[in-house]
Amino acid sequence: MAFIFAASSIPGGGETGGVFFFLRPKVSNLLHIPAYGLLFILWYRYFSEKTPRAVIYSFGVATACGMLNEFWQLFVPNRYPSMLDIMLNTLGAGLGFLIVRNRKEYYSNP
Repeated sequence: MAFIFAASSIPGGGETGGVFFFLRPKVSNLLHIPAYGLLFILWYRYFSEKTPRAVIYSFGVATACGMLNEFWQLFVPNRYPSMLDIMLNTLGAGLGFLIVRNRKEYYSNP
């Protein structure tokens, strides 16, 4: 989470703005998906009991972090919040869930 917020805190604009300034905006927006998928997986692994509640908490934390991140961008120069980014963050968390669900350890814990 710290990396996501640190990257979002860098002012945007031009070639010197943003962590991924060398990528086109549409391509860099797609990086939200693996970032929030990984965030979901890390939160899920944090919980010792792998229950449906852990899935809900992990998904909730990941999506809330995405919304908070977009809100934070209101205060960063040349950065703007976007509903598309929130949707991509949520999609990433959902894909993280699908990855976790397809692993054997997901089914082995009651």
